[in-house]
Order: sequence, then C-alpha cells, then structure tokens
Amino acid sequence: ISIKGIPHNNTVCDQVVSSEKMPGSPDKLIFRVNNIKAETWTPSTPNLYNLQFVMSRNGKAVEVLDQRIGFRNFESKNGNLYLNGHPIFLRGIAINPPVRGIPKALEESRGFAEDYIRFMKSLHVNIIRIPDNETWYDVCDELGMMVFGGNYGGSVDGQKPPKDYDKAVSWYENEKYAPIAHHPSLMVWAMTNEVPFRGQIAEDWKKFLSYA
Repeated sequence: ISIKGIPHNNTVCDQVVSSEKMPGSPDKLIFRVNNIKAETWTPSTPNLYNLQFVMSRNGKAVEVLDQRIGFRNFESKNGNLYLNGHPIFLRGIAINPPVRGIPKALEESRGFAEDYIRFMKSLHVNIIRIPDNETWYDVCDELGMMVFGGNYGGSVDGQKPPKDYDKAVSWYENEKYAPIAHHPSLMVWAMTNEVPFRGQIAEDWKKFLSYA
C-alpha cells in the first residue's frame, strides 16, 4: 500500500501488509495500515492523497487499485459535533444542484460545480446536501465543502420498505454507499428520507432501519 500527497507527491505510507478475514463476512478481507504520516482533511485545509493498493500473489501483482482519498474523523459526542477532535458548527443548505431543474450539461459540469461551491463558501456555508454525483463530490473534496449525502426518495433498492433485510443491507453497502465512501467531504449519510412517520408503514420502516 502506497499513499502519496497531492500535489507534491510526498510519500506518507509505503507498507507491505497481510490480509485478515472480516468477522462475519468471510468473503471480505481487511488490510490494516499503521503509522500513516498524513495531514487531516478539513474545510479550510482539504488535504488529499493518492492511494495505490497492489495485491500480490507469489510475488506477482494480480490486482491494482488507485483511489484518491483523505483522512478525517467526524463524530458526535454529548450533543456536539467534532471534526478531527475539534468542535464544528454546521452551516448548511439543503436544496442544491445537481438534479434541481438546471440544464443537465450545465449542472453536472465541473466548472459550474466549482463556481457554486466557491459561492457557498463565500456565504460561510460549510456543508451542502447533494445526490450521488462524482463530479460534485470531487469538487467538494478539493475545495473543502462538507457533504450531507444519502439515499433520497423514500425507497431502498426499489422497495418501500424492503422485505428482504439482508439483501437491502447488501444493496446499501455494495451499490449505494461503497462507490462514494472514499470521499473525505462526506460527513453525514441518510439511509432514506421522506417516508411515513405514522401508521403501519412507518413501523415497518422503523423496524428495517433499526435492523440495518
């Protein structure tokens, strides 16, 4: 595993590690890396890194993964939110592009995303809610805008609510959340929204979400 800073290409990690099976998921592996000398990601210092993962067998590379990442810790303690151990107050906007009626070619363009994020930051907004869109996530990573992401629309894998809980959880893990999990700007992720809050359907949703 090699991790290098952007844009200076400074090495913060270069280690050979072994795998271990993930408890409860024998088809998945865990690779643990220690002593990474990296700077954390924050809205004012959005430090980013390139990670290269090379899986070898008998001395030969069998798989190579390159991914841009960042390092940060976001948590809630005693009713307060902390980013990298420091308290942070969220100043957010809920309704943002893309998928807000702006011509698709414009609202999904990198230039528009950059202008929009810079304008939001000029208003001291530090978190926005957006749908899954790699261009927007990339820009938020680079410019230091925190993201409130999620599975919007009140359904899980096309069901309201799902009947097969394990299949739905797998959908969350592998299809919905996994593709965006590497973005350091992603701070909050809602499992669903706009679902009934009374009656039997509400109870069914509560039961599933508690399980998930």
